Amino acid sequence: MLHYQLHRLLYRKRTEIVIELVRQLETEGHFPQANYAFDNGVLTIDLTRLIEQSGKHWVSEIECSRHIHWGGRWRRVDEVVAAVRTQHPESCRAVTVQCRNGT
Repeated sequence: MLHYQLHRLLYRKRTEIVIELVRQLETEGHFPQANYAFDNGVLTIDLTRLIEQSGKHWVSEIECSRHIHWGGRWRRVDEVVAAVRTQHPESCRAVTVQCRNGT
């Protein structure tokens, strides 16, 4: 039981770990011009608020059926995307990203 209890106390969710990493990066100031891109598995409101409080931008995947608060009301992501593409086509552009493995 002690072994179980020890590991239970030491366990941290990956979302908590990412928030801690971002906080550390911003505190140390190693990448002052870098924005953030991350997987939707760590997307939380606490993480996005921390990044935005640092004056930086972030991007993540999100399911198209999710509802987000946009323009003063809750809307499906796919509805927002359609509106942005129509009203602000300059905001929807292809971006090439190089992954760690070079692809």
